[in-house]
Amino acid sequence: IRLEESALGFNLKYSNLEMYRKDYPNTTNLIDLKEEKEKVLVTIKFIKEITTKKDEKMAFVTIYDGFMQLECYLFPNKFEEILNIFNEKSKVKYDKDVFVLELKQTRRNNNTSYEIIKAKKL
Repeated sequence: IRLEESALGFNLKYSNLEMYRKDYPNTTNLIDLKEEKEKVLVTIKFIKEITTKKDEKMAFVTIYDGFMQLECYLFPNKFEEILNIFNEKSKVKYDKDVFVLELKQTRRNNNTSYEIIKAKKL
């Protein structure tokens, strides 16, 4: 399974997200994001923490829904709260732990980006 994902970028037959999809039918696939706020069912691929010029912590979070990856932002006002949810009970296991995230879409200079505003670990 790991080799399949590393070679193709996704799994053909298996995704640990599939067992949750029927319980969360109101989530959107990353490729279909259109609304200002939407919920997505994802795993975390990578978290890169940085410190802003104002000496505040924020992060870039790469998420994966079984079909595609997307880099989102975790701004300082939500950093601590959401990082605690990611690491609830144990440190986040990349590609294993499943989350429902609420994303807020922002547009700036013809670029679309997504901010994580809520998280729930499943």
